[in-house]
Amino acid sequence: MNSQEIILKDNIMQRVRFIYCLKNLPRVFMPKFAVLASLVATIGFFVSVPNVLRNMPSFLETPKLLEFLTSAFLNTKFVTQAIALSAIIMLFYIIRDIVKTLFGRIRVVTAV
Repeated sequence: MNSQEIILKDNIMQRVRFIYCLKNLPRVFMPKFAVLASLVATIGFFVSVPNVLRNMPSFLETPKLLEFLTSAFLNTKFVTQAIALSAIIMLFYIIRDIVKTLFGRIRVVTAV
């Protein structure tokens, strides 16, 4: 095999691995997404989301938005804080699994 055939073979295998990872993504993603959805629904039970959205400053005013979110988090009950932290942690794990599934098995191909 010459170097062009090796590069072609590696490119084809890289695409095959990518498709394989995409097919496995729902198996990894869906259970954690269900837990995240239930946590968000539970937060919606304890918190008046329309009132929070009405009182929240614009996303363009970043310092005011961060101050509002910090104040809103610190001035809620412990149960709501725990559920919100659990939802953030679950979102982190979902993003990590997606990145690992999509990019964890892709390797860089160099020409020889």
